[in-house]
Amino acid sequence: MTPARRIAAEFAASRIALAGLALLALLLLAALLAPWISPQNPYDLAQLDVLDSKLAPGTPAAAGGIYWLGTDDQGRDMLSGIFYGLRLGIL
Repeated sequence: MTPARRIAAEFAASRIALAGLALLALLLLAALLAPWISPQNPYDLAQLDVLDSKLAPGTPAAAGGIYWLGTDDQGRDMLSGIFYGLRLGIL
């Protein structure tokens, strides 16, 4: 057995390694699909509403939808900020 096959077999046998690979794939997918899965573009100033500033997690948005992680002091959706931050951090 070649060393590469042995390493691949040991990796496939480890549940923790496979869970880590699945988590990494999920993060990469979220980073790639951020413009389509984000409720709000945090860089688009036309979408921001100061009245939506500092809302608690789970608060319904005035324009429809829910701020799952709340908003910051400028009214930007925190979940969208995380998705777009993934793009900068990973890609």
